[in-house]
Amino acid sequence: FSFQPDDALNNSHAPILLLRTTVSRVEATALLGLLNSSVACFWMKQVFKQKGSASSDISKRGFAPENDRYEFGSTGMKKFPLPSNWRTSKTLQLLSCRLVDLARAREAIRPVSILAEWSKSGSDDLHELIRSAEQKTSDIEREMYAAQEDLDWVVYGLYGLAPMPSDSSYASAIEMEQRPFCWSDGAP
Repeated sequence: FSFQPDDALNNSHAPILLLRTTVSRVEATALLGLLNSSVACFWMKQVFKQKGSASSDISKRGFAPENDRYEFGSTGMKKFPLPSNWRTSKTLQLLSCRLVDLARAREAIRPVSILAEWSKSGSDDLHELIRSAEQKTSDIEREMYAAQEDLDWVVYGLYGLAPMPSDSSYASAIEMEQRPFCWSDGAP
């Protein structure tokens, strides 16, 4: 799920969730974080029907569950059970806003942005601009992995599935391989 500007075009496979005008930007961002959590993903995989696997995935890896494709309808999402305290969770709000900010920062250093900056600056060192953008992208993604992991634990806490983490337990950045679902043998 993502925020889209009012003038964005969406196709029929991108459901749109319209929120009431009384929903604040912070509440909308917290809802975005909740909908992008592992709990919401698990719920959606239980409720929505599988649409098959990508043919290129099948030829490379067989019928692995992670290759399954789903299409989530906005009507079905109305049944998504929201925890009673999601609107008041400052931690959910902060982590969700952090993820949105990091996504915007990553968007700002896409190759097209780097080329535009290079052409305006008159600099001869495109290689250095690209190298710098690659390092920034890597740093931002590591922060995003940590923020998503922290958000998932907060959401587990909101649903009563795990104790609510303390503010001091949040990581600033992690490698993708440090996320539990990436562990092949059950340990980091």
